[in-house]
Amino acid sequence: MAGAVRLNGWTRLLWRLHRNVYGRLGGRVGTLVGSFPVLLLTTTGRKTGLPRTVTLNFIDLDEGVAVIGSYAGEPRDPSWALNVRANPTVTVRIGRDVIAAVGREVFGRERDRIAGTFEDRDRSYTRYRERTRRALPVFVFEATES
Repeated sequence: MAGAVRLNGWTRLLWRLHRNVYGRLGGRVGTLVGSFPVLLLTTTGRKTGLPRTVTLNFIDLDEGVAVIGSYAGEPRDPSWALNVRANPTVTVRIGRDVIAAVGREVFGRERDRIAGTFEDRDRSYTRYRERTRRALPVFVFEATES
């Protein structure tokens, strides 16, 4: 990543374009951004009940994948995080693989370790943490039995 982005109309447009390219091309394009692999996370909207999909950087863990709700350092958590808190049943798409999963927010040492890994790989996450007073939420998604 060239630097820590700021949330604005252009950023939102680029995120939307990235999500669409990734989805329409079956994950053949857009699966790696900077030093991170990318996934598509589909949550259920807590207000609408409709599916909501976002593109997120992730870290592979033994038990699943981890994401961080940096939201470019905005003072509020991203909508997808609020949706996962309300309904942790999600779909994770990595490339062409679509996985039914359940998300859990992590805290304490586990959260600090994962957040530290994000910051070690890309200093933009340090900037995002410094821009806000909130603790950036960290979630782990584990595949459910099919």
